[in-house]
Amino acid sequence: MLKMLQFLNNNSGSILAILTLALVIITGIYAHLTRKMVKETRIMREIQSEPNISIYYKSEEHIGLIDIVIKNIGQGPAFNIQFEVDPDFKYTEKKNISELNLFKIGLKYLAPNQEITFFLNSLVAIMEKKLCMNFDLTVKYSNAAGKSLQNTYNIDLSEILGLRHVGEPPLKKIGDQLEKINNEIKKMYSYLPQLKVITYSKKEFDEENKKIREFCENEERRKNEKKNT
Repeated sequence: MLKMLQFLNNNSGSILAILTLALVIITGIYAHLTRKMVKETRIMREIQSEPNISIYYKSEEHIGLIDIVIKNIGQGPAFNIQFEVDPDFKYTEKKNISELNLFKIGLKYLAPNQEITFFLNSLVAIMEKKLCMNFDLTVKYSNAAGKSLQNTYNIDLSEILGLRHVGEPPLKKIGDQLEKINNEIKKMYSYLPQLKVITYSKKEFDEENKKIREFCENEERRKNEKKNT
């Protein structure tokens, strides 16, 4: 015990230096880990409040109608949204797609999960008229802090060429059922050409009931009088 105390006394300076160095190293590691945690927390907070505008196409099953969907899939709102298309192409016979207000003036705001859908064309018309099937849509926008963001999406409609579907199209089923109902109504009307629908207001309905009750009461009274006589 005495030897140990003597050793500590003789080497107190060295031991203190070693402990100080260890403390510095531990403090440095702690500071590094703290900075890393703060950075990760800031990144997570930015991700949770960051907008993310996605652009994609969707095709109505069986009938080949192509819609373009613009959706904010992020958790924060997007501001001052601008769109660019490359290459530009015909949207209608007299107008290019870049002439739409969506591309000319853009959007002021897009909330989280908010989406805008517009009809592009039918796949059959695109193929028959040899319209553009592959183009890039670029979107530029800002987050709530004013930070500029940009994404470019490639729309390639050739991806769905030749795809087949099993079963009858739902819209065709609905159309066929409506046509059947229409034909049945026409048949019914042809058998009863004088068929009419008579409607009553509440006041007219009450007056009609009153007349019926009075008639029934008079008939009952007349029958009783006849019996008594």
